[in-house]
Amino acid sequence: MHTKLTEEAATAIERALSRSDLSEGAGLRVWMRSVGGEPMLVTGLVEGPTPVDVRLPEEDGLLFVDPAAVDLLEGKVIDLERNGERVALVVMEPEDPY
Repeated sequence: MHTKLTEEAATAIERALSRSDLSEGAGLRVWMRSVGGEPMLVTGLVEGPTPVDVRLPEEDGLLFVDPAAVDLLEGKVIDLERNGERVALVVMEPEDPY
């Protein structure tokens, strides 16, 4: 999977995990859900990936991507955006090609 997780996003995930009661090996999971018939990315902190999840970055595994969301995220840059107390996943086109 050619998807990049920004340093800011990785730091935000690490911070959220450190404040949670989850054990080591936990991460942020991304999956697809249909809302009003429209596909939507959903995120949540989880104990660990499912057996079929793709881990990003591969060596750290902070982000667990459900296979149904892989095509949508392929070749993108994943960042997190703060809006008060809420944090939203932001999927962007890369500035530089891979």
